[in-house]
Amino acid sequence: MARILLFFLILNSASSGKAQIGFSNTYDFGTPFARSANLIIDGDSLWLSGVTSTPDTPYQQVFFFNRLDSFGHVLALNTFADSLGDAYVMENFFKVTKKVSTGFLLAGKAFYRRSGILAKLYKTGAVDFIREYPDTTILSILIRNVCETNDGYLIGGSKRRLGYSVDFFIIKMDKEGEINWENNYVAAGSDDALNSLWVIGPNTYVAGGTRASPQNTPLSEQWSRGVIFAVDSLGAVKWSWEPPTEWEQAGIVGLRPTADGGWIYITYKRTLTGTSLVDFRPIIVKLDSLMAIDWVFQTNPPVNSGFFNAFFDLAPTPDGGWVAAGWMLDESGLNLQGALYKISAEGDSVWSRLDTAFSHPVFGAENALHDVEVLSSGSIMACGYSREYIEEEQRLKSHAWLLKVSADGCIVEGCRPVNAVQEERPVQPALQLFPNPAGKAVVLDTGLGGGTVPALLEMHNSQGQLALARKLTLAEGQVEVDISHLAEGWYTVRLLSGAGLQAGRLVVQR
Repeated sequence: MARILLFFLILNSASSGKAQIGFSNTYDFGTPFARSANLIIDGDSLWLSGVTSTPDTPYQQVFFFNRLDSFGHVLALNTFADSLGDAYVMENFFKVTKKVSTGFLLAGKAFYRRSGILAKLYKTGAVDFIREYPDTTILSILIRNVCETNDGYLIGGSKRRLGYSVDFFIIKMDKEGEINWENNYVAAGSDDALNSLWVIGPNTYVAGGTRASPQNTPLSEQWSRGVIFAVDSLGAVKWSWEPPTEWEQAGIVGLRPTADGGWIYITYKRTLTGTSLVDFRPIIVKLDSLMAIDWVFQTNPPVNSGFFNAFFDLAPTPDGGWVAAGWMLDESGLNLQGALYKISAEGDSVWSRLDTAFSHPVFGAENALHDVEVLSSGSIMACGYSREYIEEEQRLKSHAWLLKVSADGCIVEGCRPVNAVQEERPVQPALQLFPNPAGKAVVLDTGLGGGTVPALLEMHNSQGQLALARKLTLAEGQVEVDISHLAEGWYTVRLLSGAGLQAGRLVVQR
């Protein structure tokens, strides 16, 4: 496998006279925040979906489905709010928006009611119907896929049960959104995330996902593995496949069928040193029709840091290759950048680029590309989000982000790729949390020292809800945080400082 990555020296169009052939646009749609989920190419139009807020107080989180032209100019704004005032949520790293024969589907959830939501839209973007799927036996629901079948629709994802176990689920609906059946696919002793869902024929639906150790498992004992399985039109399992353990693959994301009857997917290589995660890098695996490996593409990110090197989506290109979208930290460890990687049909690197829409001199950048589509011309479009630090408000604001590049990976005509062998980069220490579990307070340790520096802390609960956001001051890389007001459960902890972006998982227990 070639380990050559192409990095771009982009010429400034104003000084060079080169034509603009792509763009990098951000959007807040006149609201306090916006985060795009998926991009749909529909003839000469683009449709961008995601979540945003109502513009005025009291703010309410709503779905958006906005029409743009091929230059990224907004042509029409469409928002859909819950009539009971709940917050609509989309799993924006997954395929939750699809074009169907009579319009479009948007899938998500009503956050506080813990209900699945399916919105069917006409081709104009107007609402046909919005259906809700309540379930009183769960703590939370994650809808990560929506598909059209010959006689209806599918949604798939994961549900966290009252006993805290997490299972795959698939719901089959008719064309009016009424449920035909729901099946749950339970594996004892694991928490499961269904990440991909495809309709292969009238009697075969194929899903891909991850089975992992339950929450609160010590890091040194954690495990995860991928699974691909097929069900029939009534939801019964037809076959199931898991990668051999010697492949050392952690989960399956972005599963897609290939033209030769095989499959391609994203997975991860994870390396532990003691109880610290020191390396987490995305891998792309191509399987043949017999589920044997054709090739493996492995990245060597600029900084080997935690979960901040990831691909989220893959799309085929007209030349038989593939393009992957995600995020990666740059060499400073401070800037989380949107990533595009072009891969040949044989699994070799063709080019790559890292892009930033917003950044800050102290707090760095957080940019992600999580849905990618390819035009018939070979041009590539990807959507995601970028977060801007608002100085006067001392907060981060999310913007929807849309990026377009040529088949050669250029925004400006005549950009020059330069071959560079990528060397091993220094390891970014994982964020340490102690004690863990914690009840009243927790100490965050970056492991980097560095005197007194400012930092931004965010903690999200297991529902994905922001539970704590605070500006802090690190002293020699450490700070103690009061968590006495937080409910029991697990939280994702994100710390952004001059040392870079670090993350960890905390259990609050009393």
